[in-house]
Amino acid sequence: MFLFKKLLNNDLFRNTSVYLVTNIINKAIPFLLLPLLTRYLSPSDYGYVATFIATLGIFYVIIHVSTSGAISVFYFRDNQNTNQYIFNSIVLNITFFLIILFFLLVFKKNISNLISLPEFWIPIIAIAAFFKVICQIILTIYRCEKQPFKFGLFEITRSFVNIGLSLILVIILGLAWQGRVEGFVFANFILAVLGAVILIKKGYITYNINTMYIRKILMFGLPLIPHALAGQAINFTDRVFINNMVSVHETGLYSVGYSIGQIVGILGTSFTFAWGPYLFELLSLSPDHFQKMKIVRNVYIYFILIIITALFITLISPIIIKYLIDKNFYESSKYVFWIACSYAAFSMASVMSQFIYYAKKTYYLSIITFFIAILNALINYILIKTNGGLGAAQATAITFTFQFIMYWILASKVQNLPWLNFFK
Repeated sequence: MFLFKKLLNNDLFRNTSVYLVTNIINKAIPFLLLPLLTRYLSPSDYGYVATFIATLGIFYVIIHVSTSGAISVFYFRDNQNTNQYIFNSIVLNITFFLIILFFLLVFKKNISNLISLPEFWIPIIAIAAFFKVICQIILTIYRCEKQPFKFGLFEITRSFVNIGLSLILVIILGLAWQGRVEGFVFANFILAVLGAVILIKKGYITYNINTMYIRKILMFGLPLIPHALAGQAINFTDRVFINNMVSVHETGLYSVGYSIGQIVGILGTSFTFAWGPYLFELLSLSPDHFQKMKIVRNVYIYFILIIITALFITLISPIIIKYLIDKNFYESSKYVFWIACSYAAFSMASVMSQFIYYAKKTYYLSIITFFIAILNALINYILIKTNGGLGAAQATAITFTFQFIMYWILASKVQNLPWLNFFK
């Protein structure tokens, strides 16, 4: 009881807990919506929604141009001019948004044919991505100001507005997949408007365009775009390949199976969120051999637990699908094992990445991620051609496993820990 009270009074523990709960709620939305939406949306409807969200992720990276990261850095390095950095970051976001919007308007027919999404929705992708960027800036400011409860309130509000609008538009108004997409877009629009009001009230809107600040933000953000794009491409490639090589209907089945298997990833991400600060503190104290062995043992124990979790999710997935999901989606069960294994590997890779972050060797992560994205596209093409939609899930598992191995090898090089003799 004393330890529990001590933890509650610890700012780091309390703040981390808020971020952790918020992250779980936000990432759990696709799964939480399954019992209702699968009864009102067809597999093809789900395929269109999955394609829209995956494509948005690509253009979000470009419009965002890592301005949130730049704001985080300059907030602490040059606190007196934070409002200048925030305003000029938004100017950059607006500029990239207009460029992307123009690009999508000009090439919407080509893009529509490529990703199998109706032309009308192509420009909407840029608009939704811009709203999401504004929301991300607000969340970044709350993190910098160490206001986790406001962070959580803003993010959870966006999540529930997203859920509420989606259910109203799909179930009550009968707008099918378009209603789900509109729910997502309007939720981000409402919270972006609220975010703009918050920025104005906090005095972060200066109306002073400064090329020096813009140059600094670009120097920080532009090099990060290839890494971020590569990460998003992994989630984009499988949907687009299935759309073109199999069908949008199959993409919908894949998306539902993916949501169930991704439960492993939600749990894994939550652990990594808590693990990072704990690991950094231990490494900063120059641990002796015994403490290093303890770190390695904890990592291996986590590996075993996350693999068991993946197998457990696979075993109970038939029950989840039978009792929570409409019969039109029963075929999605074939994807769960491969996606659960994928996210077990991804979660283990995330744990190993923390050692690399601590060693400040993040540029290696960018190289690996870029290589992984190319590998993922090649394996997707080969396996989908051979095994249909299931090949996409298998490609994801192979890709994330390879990423884990690469991260493990790199982590063993940058951190002197007893990876192979931790029992001695």
